[in-house]
Amino acid sequence: MRNKVINYAGSLIFTGFIIYLISIAFNRNKSEKEINKNGIYLLAIITENVVSKSSIREFKYYFVYQKHRIGIDNVNIYYYNKHKIGDTIIVKILPSNPEESIIIEDEKYKSSFGKQPKFGWKELPNCKWYSYSFWVQRF
Repeated sequence: MRNKVINYAGSLIFTGFIIYLISIAFNRNKSEKEINKNGIYLLAIITENVVSKSSIREFKYYFVYQKHRIGIDNVNIYYYNKHKIGDTIIVKILPSNPEESIIIEDEKYKSSFGKQPKFGWKELPNCKWYSYSFWVQRF
């Protein structure tokens, strides 16, 4: 009888833990979709790179949106290897909840973006760089 109760309690705890992990993953996905839909772009500086015991690679970074804020997000190995502490990266945040931020790995920071507006960009600036042959043909 006692073993049945212990097995039942263990099964209940294990099931609760699995449900908890699934809810965390669901909420993360939901917040990422909301940030991608309604977020603004900001520039951030990498302050620390972290590799956890389970080989998850993360960047800690800071950005300015009304005040200094710190974010952390996990990135893929290729992005992690291409960047180092002090690099400027692009993040996207929700203006209504600036603590929620994600790193935009698909966009590369370009100095031609210029100074970041106080409240960020709704869309990233379009930088047009013309090749040497373009300028030779013009003059």
